[in-house]
Amino acid sequence: MTIYHTLRSYWWDAALLMRHLRRQQSKQGKRLWWQFLTAWESATPSLYHNLQVAYRRQRPLPEETISPQMYGSVVTVEDIRMRIDPRMSPYQVQKLLCGRHTRHERHLVIPRLEPDDIVMELGGGIGMLATACALKIGGDRVHSYEANPFLESLIRDNYTLNGVNPHLKMCMLGRTADTCTFYVSEHFARSSTYKLEAQQETTACEVPVEPLNDEIQRIQPTVLIMDVQGSEGELLSFADLSSVRKLLVEMHPNILGISHVNALRRQLRNQGFLETERAGQSFFYVRQ
Repeated sequence: MTIYHTLRSYWWDAALLMRHLRRQQSKQGKRLWWQFLTAWESATPSLYHNLQVAYRRQRPLPEETISPQMYGSVVTVEDIRMRIDPRMSPYQVQKLLCGRHTRHERHLVIPRLEPDDIVMELGGGIGMLATACALKIGGDRVHSYEANPFLESLIRDNYTLNGVNPHLKMCMLGRTADTCTFYVSEHFARSSTYKLEAQQETTACEVPVEPLNDEIQRIQPTVLIMDVQGSEGELLSFADLSSVRKLLVEMHPNILGISHVNALRRQLRNQGFLETERAGQSFFYVRQ
């Protein structure tokens, strides 16, 4: 395990420990701890980003050299066939070839899927996780939503390569029906409603927004998967999770800050969800 992974693994726990210590101090001590914690959390997004950059610079490259001739070909990763597409950056191709693309999410949720589950995925990416779910329980029981309009043909191509056909909607989900500015990053996995200073190469486009709770009411998901690049904070503040038995959320402290991420974790615990496992930034919950 690299030092980056170690630091990331204990990132949230360190914040919670500091809060605990702060509560144990005198009033003067509380003020000192609060000042330190506030300063630390305000620096979190830039520090977190710098750690990510340092890690990527040290990451091992796949054995196979990436060349222009590879684009358009199909690779098999853990029995899932995926297209290497020109819309993917060299870094994204490296992650796919190394098996790291959606690895945490797949290893957390796929073994826990049951035949009667209905999966609702927010943030479909290039369709790898929805494909894995469909291979396990059938495409009719998987519903995926992706806001990036440039990925639709690639997603459907990857579905076809694996002989599955999950329900796919190209839209964002929010509180009400609307439109929203969406920033498409050169690194598609970082596309978001948030335009980060570190992401210079982005294209702004208007995408449709459909009401989240209307879709939840229609689908009645038992498994909710959420990788929405920071929008998890807003969506979880009003999402109706009454039908959800299993929940997978990728948290984004580089966008929200640690204080907000820990507040989301407490909120989910208060709603009856037990945090059972974590891999990287992905947290898996089951309803108690």
